[in-house]
Amino acid sequence: MKNPVLLWPVLVLAAAITSCNPPLSLVATDKLAPVIEMSKGACFGRCPVFTLTIYSNGVAAYKGERHTDKMGLYLKRLPKSELESLLLAFKKADLWQYPDVYRSQFPDLPAVNITYHEAERTKSILGKETRPEAVIELEGRLNTLANSEGWTLRDAPDYQLPAGVIANQLVVELREETDQDAWLRNYAKQDMKLLKKVWPTNNKIIVSYSTKVINPPAMLELVRQDTEVLSAEYNRK
Repeated sequence: MKNPVLLWPVLVLAAAITSCNPPLSLVATDKLAPVIEMSKGACFGRCPVFTLTIYSNGVAAYKGERHTDKMGLYLKRLPKSELESLLLAFKKADLWQYPDVYRSQFPDLPAVNITYHEAERTKSILGKETRPEAVIELEGRLNTLANSEGWTLRDAPDYQLPAGVIANQLVVELREETDQDAWLRNYAKQDMKLLKKVWPTNNKIIVSYSTKVINPPAMLELVRQDTEVLSAEYNRK
């Protein structure tokens, strides 16, 4: 039998799920009380960069920033049993016993910050590969939630682009000697595709790419740093 002392506050928090819930499109997350949060930073590769927040009423929010198929703010409602299970796991882990920060010798690994709110107390643990096993297990559960189905897009990403630009297209001028097909293959991870060549030159092209993999400002910067590129800018409507 579960310890009733441990389970009671979990049941109180999870009970909010049973009340009348507004549509996710009307949920204002800034007015909700977070109980669990996890943010994952960038690495030298294509690690997903996002923040996952679970609120006391069972709403979960996923804010994708880079290298994820959920760019922007996504919401979903957790079943009562899932919220109870997560809260109980965090309570049993007793995060208060651990240091706030764990240093790493591997700069290419993404930093993970996990925060737990309990009554008036808040505990955060930041680190990479050297964190306690209990913390890594909690991260695994949150990763499973983040990668689950059933998310609803609430707010598309705001890239603060100039008016009139097409977010997923660039106009790129390559060096005359550049092999365009080979150059395009260098950006296969960004799902780059040739849309058309800009007349009358042969080395100026319009390309598309996936904003689910990389946001427009980061993609423009990446292409502009390419030694085979003479110039690059957003395509316009």
